[in-house]
Amino acid sequence: MLSLLPAAKDQKALLCPIVGLWPAGNFGDDIIIDVVDTGVWSESANYCDDGLVPVPSWWRGACEAGTTFSSSACNRKLIDARSINKGLHTSDPNLTIAVNSPLDTDGHGTHTLSTAGGSYVGGASFFRYAPGLARGVAPRARLAMYKALWYEGAVVSDIIAAIDQANFGGVDVISLSLGINVVPFYKDPIAIVAFTAIERGIFVSTSTGNEGPFLGLLHNGTPWVLTVGASTVDREFAAAINLGDGSLVLGQTLYSGSPASLKEMPLAFLGTCEDTTFRKNTRHKIVVCEVANLGIAVQNIIYAKVDACLFISDNPFTELYISFTFPGVVVSRQDGDTTILNYIPFTYCSNLTQLSRLKFEPVERPHPHVCV
Repeated sequence: MLSLLPAAKDQKALLCPIVGLWPAGNFGDDIIIDVVDTGVWSESANYCDDGLVPVPSWWRGACEAGTTFSSSACNRKLIDARSINKGLHTSDPNLTIAVNSPLDTDGHGTHTLSTAGGSYVGGASFFRYAPGLARGVAPRARLAMYKALWYEGAVVSDIIAAIDQANFGGVDVISLSLGINVVPFYKDPIAIVAFTAIERGIFVSTSTGNEGPFLGLLHNGTPWVLTVGASTVDREFAAAINLGDGSLVLGQTLYSGSPASLKEMPLAFLGTCEDTTFRKNTRHKIVVCEVANLGIAVQNIIYAKVDACLFISDNPFTELYISFTFPGVVVSRQDGDTTILNYIPFTYCSNLTQLSRLKFEPVERPHPHVCV
């Protein structure tokens, strides 16, 4: 099975814009990076060519026109965009590809290409979270996208064809955020064709996989290419939970709605929140759940239409891929058990108010955690 993988991002702990490898390499100036993926949204600011000199005269790239993608979509930054799907058509001659062009209909290719060499984009954020300057590892590099992964499917022969095209096209770097599951590298056709790129002096980078955070789960790992691991950012996507006794608990969230601060509401503990038929008197409270499967619990809360929810979870990485459509916060087991769950029954037998407030705001951390 072929899997798409996230691109690993540089962190300021590794790359300094003032001294070291980054400025010494002039931020990848004029190198050509090819990414084999799901295509590209050429209109993204990541592919702005301001400040770049004309494309070298020897370059023979193509900007293939197709469905909602013009041959004028390329520029001095995005210098090559191709569609490669002969293998997919051969595997299913009756297949109709809805968007037969380099246009990205998934988002993964646009993400990985911009991570590798996206231009500087100021004021970037995720609905006010993590605001700042976005840039790729090589922001002054030229970029090429070979779309070999399609909404309708993907076959290895198209990926090999894309890498072969890059091998003979004159690129300096090939970046692959994909891989074949449970295949040793000496039987992996993508690993083997990557070796041919290495023989031609092309630097090949692959990603480790999506199977973390547990130890020992490596997707790629071919010894002749660079395999890049994951890293965190230097911010926590946090929500502050102010309890009625003055206690403050920080949780994790990707809630992007409004307002950023909710009015005071009482707390209501509903166990695992597996029952979707919540009583009406809990809907306008901050519901507290102890969850084993956050995805299921989130769906239950959406169905119940409660105003807000705190999810007590053992998985500290959950907030990285769950985005709430309602005010939702993931709280660690330690904070949930020792602070929040102890606070709720105490308010029933004291004069303390049970009203609590949620506030959503990013929190800076001094250093990112990096694993390479």
